[in-house]
Amino acid sequence: MAARGIRFEIVLGTVCAILWALVLALQTPFLSAAGLLDLSLYGLYSTGAALGWLAGNIFVARQRRLEGGTRGLLALYCLGPLAVVVLLRSFASQVQQDAAPLVPLYGVVVYWIFFLVPVSFRRAGR
Repeated sequence: MAARGIRFEIVLGTVCAILWALVLALQTPFLSAAGLLDLSLYGLYSTGAALGWLAGNIFVARQRRLEGGTRGLLALYCLGPLAVVVLLRSFASQVQQDAAPLVPLYGVVVYWIFFLVPVSFRRAGR
């Protein structure tokens, strides 16, 4: 049962690892994704908030369903989907990236705040 229930996390971890590899590859001088997406700061922060809220709630639901061995799940759900926020920021134009260099950090903070809300209240629903 535990091996069957953990399949979702394996798929999620694989997808997140691929996204993080793409984020790292875009940091090299050989690849550039600047200018591919004109996403406003509001859109980026909204994406971070929605992903954080979704990941937090899925983590709480999966932790309740899987008994034992959920320590690695916290790291997966806390760090994995962040790749989407960082990747979306790397798609902004170079002018926008240079004008606001701390935006990826703020996007990560927004994600973590909205992730921690359902995680901190996970015992309240029992």
